[in-house]
Amino acid sequence: MVSRGRALSLVSNLDPFFFYKGLYMNTQPWTGRQRNPEEFRINLNANAPFFYMHSPLSWEYEDSEDTWLPVLSELTEEAGVNGVQQNGKVSDSTYARVHFMDQGYTILDYSELKYLARYKCRAGGYYYCDIHARPKDIAGHVIWTLDRKAYNKWRKSLVEEGYIEQVDPDICDMLTDRFQKRLRRLFREQHIPEIKAKMDTIKERVEKMNKATATIRNPPKKKKS
Repeated sequence: MVSRGRALSLVSNLDPFFFYKGLYMNTQPWTGRQRNPEEFRINLNANAPFFYMHSPLSWEYEDSEDTWLPVLSELTEEAGVNGVQQNGKVSDSTYARVHFMDQGYTILDYSELKYLARYKCRAGGYYYCDIHARPKDIAGHVIWTLDRKAYNKWRKSLVEEGYIEQVDPDICDMLTDRFQKRLRRLFREQHIPEIKAKMDTIKERVEKMNKATATIRNPPKKKKS
């Protein structure tokens, strides 16, 4: 699990140029025609940067990776929200982060993991979002698309690289049981073709979830080089 000191390595005094540094700022929005990306301003109100955080209870089975992936929530650096305080002219989330860590959450440092991108807003300020999300500006309307494949691989890497602790298999069993309950509720109507097809889909998913859980509970031994 990420250490307390590591998780709090980013203080709230943000470098105003930080989000221009690094590979993650190379993502540019699609605007429907060739134009200078520096001229693009997104038609949304400015927001605040955020930390991703993870509860050890929040997981989901993902087919594309054939494993359990962490479900992330956000802690926005906005005073008055989730215990974030105002420190002069700057929002200070230090107390809020400590509070969530005391509740068992892992806080992911965006200065280290570089998962944020930002876009200039037409009305001023910046709009912050996940680097895997890309906006389309169509006639003044913003439509978002998420590179789900890349996002899932990134979430998987958070576990593999030790930023998030591997899921407890008992949590997997608890989440899988919710699908089992769906099957039991549908059992009496399985004679209906549509219900039967739905049950088959759920059964297949449960089998995959159980297989992924078994792999976590009894990981394959690494081959000696």
